[in-house]
Amino acid sequence: MDRENAQVATAPSGSPASERLESWKEIAAYLKRDVSTAKRWEKREGLPVYRHLHDKLGTVYAYRSELDVWWNNRQPRPEAAAPPRRWVAAAAAVVLPVVLLVWGWAFLARGGRLKLRHQVPPRATRPGRLLAQATGEGKQPALLPAGKAPDRVAITPNGAELYLTDYDGAVVSVLNTATQALTHTVQVIQKPSAIVAAPDGHKVYVGSAVSDLSVIDTATKAVSTIHTDGPVIDLAITPDGRKLFLAAAYSGLKRVLTATGEVTVIPGTICPMYLALNPQGTRLYVSYQCGGPGGRPGHDSIDILDVTNETSLGSITGLPLVGGPIAISPSGAHIWVSGWDVCEKPYYDHRGCPSVPGGVVHVLRTSDNAGVVLGHSSLVVVDATSFTILETAEVAASRGIVFAPDGRRAYAPARSRGAVAVFDLLDDGCQPPSAGLVSFWPADGNGNDVRDGRPGALHNGAGFAPGLVGQAFRLDGKDDFVSFGKTNEVFFSDPEAALSLWVKFGAVDGEMSVLSRMSPAADSGWRFFKREDNRFVFCLGSALGPAGCLPGSSTTLASATVAAPDAWYHLAVVKTRTEVSLYINGTLEAATYPGVFQDRQAFQPELQLGADERPGRFLNGLVDEVALYNRALSAAEVQSIFQAGKLGSCEKN
Repeated sequence: MDRENAQVATAPSGSPASERLESWKEIAAYLKRDVSTAKRWEKREGLPVYRHLHDKLGTVYAYRSELDVWWNNRQPRPEAAAPPRRWVAAAAAVVLPVVLLVWGWAFLARGGRLKLRHQVPPRATRPGRLLAQATGEGKQPALLPAGKAPDRVAITPNGAELYLTDYDGAVVSVLNTATQALTHTVQVIQKPSAIVAAPDGHKVYVGSAVSDLSVIDTATKAVSTIHTDGPVIDLAITPDGRKLFLAAAYSGLKRVLTATGEVTVIPGTICPMYLALNPQGTRLYVSYQCGGPGGRPGHDSIDILDVTNETSLGSITGLPLVGGPIAISPSGAHIWVSGWDVCEKPYYDHRGCPSVPGGVVHVLRTSDNAGVVLGHSSLVVVDATSFTILETAEVAASRGIVFAPDGRRAYAPARSRGAVAVFDLLDDGCQPPSAGLVSFWPADGNGNDVRDGRPGALHNGAGFAPGLVGQAFRLDGKDDFVSFGKTNEVFFSDPEAALSLWVKFGAVDGEMSVLSRMSPAADSGWRFFKREDNRFVFCLGSALGPAGCLPGSSTTLASATVAAPDAWYHLAVVKTRTEVSLYINGTLEAATYPGVFQDRQAFQPELQLGADERPGRFLNGLVDEVALYNRALSAAEVQSIFQAGKLGSCEKN
């Protein structure tokens, strides 16, 4: 690439520039591009930019060294291409082992700063949705019998076998993933508490909460024992399989040489509880209780260990934390750790906790800051690069989740069911969202716009229920609605636009708003609703054009289709420079010339689902797969989205 025009700037000799860039303007200047290009690179190509979550929206910063690494690794993409979404799967998302329902960012935790530099590898990405096939109407996860009370799980590197510990007994159940049947029950040391498979697939290591390790030969299922002289709470094995680390609570942190079985205590603080290795296997993160290095009860620490030298590189302290399960994002750029109930229990000091009670999950950059997410027990899939909550589902209690090697299937023990739950990635045959998609609300257990991460606000008891694809927004027809703020300029300043969604009515009595962004005077904005005669209506208004949604407007479109209860309908509206078209179930049913459209900027209201500017027009039913585009969809594209039906929307690379 032409360094004259494109190289990243360096500080003049003798006058080093500050490592940190404090605004989009500074970032763009450093890259020798305009601000819009820098923002586009962040969205499309993973430019490492960070946000001050405690400051006003849009405040950002970046580090010169990280921009240098990103630039050197960058593979330029055609600027006209549709931006690939960092969709969900093993390589693109984090699923915390002790899973939590995430409500949203609460605050940026004070303290807890880690001053370790890192390189940011290119973002990995995979298509599809992990939980959708198990959470839609009439759906549930496939449950495979897996012993009496399966608790922890490991998968062999080739994906052929699952090994599941039993919470109540001294056994490990072996499940063949091809036949989905149990093949062996292996006797191990009592109270198995942790399990991990060797990278070469020849051994599976099982720790005991009482003491010692059981080592299962995966070929013969023979068991040997390594004496640890203390309990094993968690395990982590290096990518080369040579070192196995043990969190042994009051017995400290230990290392086993797998070739010889030699056990060594690593000098340090007692009460290590959970472990995680970075993807390169060079750093071990240790979550402590009892305070830990530099910590105190209720503000336990996370220690970072150099794997080669087995010495501490530093500690993360100051966060409200009771050393919980820990995970590293696929890029290695972030640490995820559960704070358990540190902000709920009265015997902790709650210093640094958010004002709203709840469990906490800390997300810490491996270079400096920490964020906090509130929640309660559930399963969550999070985009590991944007922290957008992609999917949330209430499932049986699980203490772990593993992915098949290709990332297309996940397994989670369902202890109360005596089974392992199977989640298959939803992507085969699904309709890719077309270019120009600017907002997408799949309603998979949360109200997030997975295109840009901004959450919708649920009002008066609005919630989620099994939908057409995964989950859907559930509205009671009394006062429930969802507001999305002034999300974008679709149908306002954009000369072309489109929207697409699915709706199912629980009842069809009276007029009901589906999706609306209309001014109080009904002459500026747009509205999509079901009329009292049960026909679908879309109207488009402008202070400088026709009469909008007022009676007699020429920009009101009505469907031939008459809505019935308990049936799914695909609704789409397409606006070009010359007409507005209404599609029901993939078929064009009405069109009109909108005239000159220009919205009155003073009356840009919020986007609302299930309500509009008029009182009492609340929707009774479900709404799913809400999408807004800043370009016109073709008739063929609308038809293909409808035909995809329950396969839903996803993106393929």
